[in-house]
Amino acid sequence: IVGRSSSYSLIGNVNNADVTEEIADGNGRKCLRMGGIVGHDEIGNIGNDKAADCTNNGRISSNRTTEIRLGGAIGSIELTGAKITNFVNKGAVSSVSTLDYSRVGGVCGVSWRDASVISGCTNKGTVTSVKGDVGALVGYAEGYVKDCKAGGSLNGKALTSDNYSTLIIGRVKDSSKITNNVF
Repeated sequence: IVGRSSSYSLIGNVNNADVTEEIADGNGRKCLRMGGIVGHDEIGNIGNDKAADCTNNGRISSNRTTEIRLGGAIGSIELTGAKITNFVNKGAVSSVSTLDYSRVGGVCGVSWRDASVISGCTNKGTVTSVKGDVGALVGYAEGYVKDCKAGGSLNGKALTSDNYSTLIIGRVKDSSKITNNVF
């Protein structure tokens, strides 16, 4: 719905379209940020409870083998204090990136800032990635991820009560900020 956020308020938006990049080399671009609702939030007006109750039903995929930030709802959050509430991803998220520092998640690819909050979100889609930080909810999290629900599968593994706690976040800066998440 929004490629790069700088002044949008997103409440109750629904994406039913597939979002894909078919150019394997990235066409000379440094880093790709893609999501079903927002590709890249850098200013943060998505924050302050202005991003809530959005749903992605489309497939999110990239054939790029270079650096990516890919999420079912949001590719990348780069603002301290951003608040993402009650987003739902039902689409498949897939990446063929061969770089260890790519980030792929069912709801959000990467949440860079310590005070950002992802809460009440749900992933029902499959998430697959060749490499990088990959999670059923978030690929890499510096901020809070709480009260979320992860379903679907991660790289072919169905989430269960035995494995979900290790599969919901690909990599986390501070594990004390990851609370009350269920499968």
